[in-house]
Amino acid sequence: MIAHPMLRDARPLIATRCIEGLAEAIKIAIEDGHQGIQVQGRSRDGKTKAAIYLQTHPSWLDDSAYIFRITMPRRSNHSDTAFYKTIQSELGLSQHSHSGSVNRIRQISDRIIAGCLGQESTQAVLFVDEAQQLSDDDFEYLTNIDNAVTDGGFRLFCVFIHQSDDTKAEKRKKRSSLVNNLPPHVIGRFFMASHTFSGLRGAADISHALDQYDSRLRFEGKTFTEFFAGQAFASGWRLASHANDFVSAISAIRKRSNLKGSGDLAMKIFDVVCYRLLVRVAAETPNFAGLSKELIEKVILDSGYLLLEVARQRQAAA
Repeated sequence: MIAHPMLRDARPLIATRCIEGLAEAIKIAIEDGHQGIQVQGRSRDGKTKAAIYLQTHPSWLDDSAYIFRITMPRRSNHSDTAFYKTIQSELGLSQHSHSGSVNRIRQISDRIIAGCLGQESTQAVLFVDEAQQLSDDDFEYLTNIDNAVTDGGFRLFCVFIHQSDDTKAEKRKKRSSLVNNLPPHVIGRFFMASHTFSGLRGAADISHALDQYDSRLRFEGKTFTEFFAGQAFASGWRLASHANDFVSAISAIRKRSNLKGSGDLAMKIFDVVCYRLLVRVAAETPNFAGLSKELIEKVILDSGYLLLEVARQRQAAA
C-alpha cells in the first residue's frame, strides 16, 4: 500500500509566492542577458527547497533548459583544482587524481553541454546552494567554466543562493567586499542581478501556500485537505480560510516574546504546522469541523517557531 505523501519522510514541495518570485527574478535576469543572479535569504526560509522545486518543475521557464544544482561545501582549500573537484563531485563525474585544471574544466563543460543537448536547448541554469562559501577566487574559476560552455555555443546562467545568516561565512567575507574587490568581468557576469528570498510574508503569502493543500496537491483523486478532513471539506471548510489566524497567532507570539525584526514565517515551520494540522489534528479528531485560533497558535509554538525566531534575533544582534 502506497503511503500518503504527507506521511513520507520527504513531504511534497509546494509552490509558494516566494518561489514564484524567485522564478520571475531569474527569468528577468536571463532576459536581460545577465549570466547570474545573487539571491540572499535566511536559513530555514526554504531556499534549498525552492531550488529543488524549480529544478524539478521546469515549466516555469518559457523555453526548455538544462537545470541542475550543486551545494558548495565549507572548504579550507580554495585552489582552482579543489574548486573543480568540488563541482565534479557534485555532478557525479569520475575524477583522475592527477588531472589538470584544463581537463577538469573541459569535463565539467562537456557535462553541462550534454545536459543541454538532452533538453534540446542551448541554455543551462545552475543553482549554487550555500553560495556564501564561495571565495573571490572561486568566482574567477567559475568564469573559466562559463567560457568553455560559451565557446561550445551554449549559455550558462548561475543562481547563487546565499545564506545571509551564516555567521562564519559572513565574518570571513561580506558580499559588499566581493563587489568591491572582484574584477569587472566577474561583476559583469554574475553580480548584475539580485533578489531577496524570504519566508511567508502576511496573509496573502500564507493563504496562497495553504491553498496548495486545499486545491493543488492530490493523492488518490483527493486534495490533501479533503483526504485528511473529508467531512469538513465537504461542508466547505478550507485550510486557507485560516490565513489571517496564522498572522494573528504569529503577531501575538512575537509581541508576547518581545521579538524584533521580520515576522516572516519560515517554510520549515510552515511545513511542520501544516503536517500537524492535517495529519495529527484533522485526521485524528472525530467529527472534525475546523480549527480554532488558539489551536493554531499552540501548533505554531509546538513546531519550534519561538526557538528559531529567538536564535534569529540573537544572530541579528551579533
